[in-house]
Amino acid sequence: MENIQKLGLLSTSALLDRFEVNSDRRFVIESVRRSEIVALEHTEHGRALVRDNKPMHESVLERCLAGMTSRDWYETLDRRVFFWVDYKRLVRLLGAKAYRDRPHLVLELETAELLRRHREKVSLSPINSGATFTMNPAPRGAEHFPPHRGPPAGKGHRRGHCGLRRSRHQRTRAVGEPGTQRRKAWCSVEPFEMTPDG
Repeated sequence: MENIQKLGLLSTSALLDRFEVNSDRRFVIESVRRSEIVALEHTEHGRALVRDNKPMHESVLERCLAGMTSRDWYETLDRRVFFWVDYKRLVRLLGAKAYRDRPHLVLELETAELLRRHREKVSLSPINSGATFTMNPAPRGAEHFPPHRGPPAGKGHRRGHCGLRRSRHQRTRAVGEPGTQRRKAWCSVEPFEMTPDG
């Protein structure tokens, strides 16, 4: 947790920048489907893990994309940090066969305070944008992540999770002010170790 507070809660792309991952290795992490968790090593920052995106089925994804390639979509997702707004879906993810035996650090944030501080950086996804489980998935494309401008409208916008783009040095825990609506958002990240500065 201390290292997340020091470096920020980084997206995959920002993590690759910080760990100076480039060229072919960056491409296979950031631009295509990751079938397994990827370990990163850095002389200064230590070790970090990038979660797989197993729930993304390539052939199904290609059928539901509009105006972009699968590479575009993977890179779009990897530039964001995602939060679950449905606790049951978080529990379902952590209990999935691929993850149930791994340790996880789960961050719980007050949604109202998070939006008060970072509303201009928040975008919403009406679906689980990181999965294509069904044979008839919802279409998705460049306009899939509209900015957050107020309470979500319509049943579909209460499902799934919201994408949050954060700068690298922002704090990762927000405390709600008295009187604010105490809705929660959760983020599960793979634990990682980093060497302290100096």
